[in-house]
Amino acid sequence: MIEDLCKRCGKCCHYFWKGEKKRCKFLVDSADGKTECSIYETRLGTIIEGPDEFGQRIECSTKARTKEWIPGCPYNRPEWLRNKKQQK
Repeated sequence: MIEDLCKRCGKCCHYFWKGEKKRCKFLVDSADGKTECSIYETRLGTIIEGPDEFGQRIECSTKARTKEWIPGCPYNRPEWLRNKKQQK
């Protein structure tokens, strides 16, 4: 991925934990109204939630790995939208 394409909206830095949508604790708001990752250089694989009583945890990963369709995101892929429509 070319990081210059990122709009820094922070939408891909949210996740579901125990049925609740949560914002990553490492996501910070910038003065320009956008967001930044406070651990950007070491983020991938970092545990951002958990483990819980069952050993489940959330790790930071790339958007390509999550395959989440986010409206307006330049990293979206057409197949992610098809998958989202099929899930409805």
